[in-house]
Amino acid sequence: MLAITEFDTLSYANELQGAGFTKKQAEVQAKTLKRIIDSNLATKQDILMLQKDIAETKTALQKEISETKADLQKEISETKADLQKVISETKTDLQKVIEKNAQIAKQDILMLQKDIAETKGDLQKEIAETKGDLQKEIAETKAGIIKWVAGMLLAQSAVVATLVKLL
Repeated sequence: MLAITEFDTLSYANELQGAGFTKKQAEVQAKTLKRIIDSNLATKQDILMLQKDIAETKTALQKEISETKADLQKEISETKADLQKVISETKTDLQKVIEKNAQIAKQDILMLQKDIAETKGDLQKEIAETKGDLQKEIAETKAGIIKWVAGMLLAQSAVVATLVKLL
């Protein structure tokens, strides 16, 4: 640090001698105080230089902060635009997938409806055939029962006629 004014060691030593210090004590005291003042105390000029340095540093930091802020705002805007683009592309891709899946689902439904209709037709045909077979079997069984009953009636009639003759 620079000192603007010099410390008058001779005047200070004389004052100390006037106060009762020896010449040797006054000289040592004056030299020691001069070293302390020169090395440790700030002058007005030192303070002004420090204030100037602080002001320059503050200005530089404010400029750097402004530049960093502008850079960050630009990056945020770019990132936002990129994200909006990705979101838009993702929406479009999802809509395509949904539409594709809807088409596949519609095709699957149509195939199932066709299979159901074919199965229904097959079942109705089988039911009709089974019904016809059952009606045929019932008719045959009826004819067989009628023949059997007729045979039994004849046999009973013969037994009764024989019994009547015998009796």
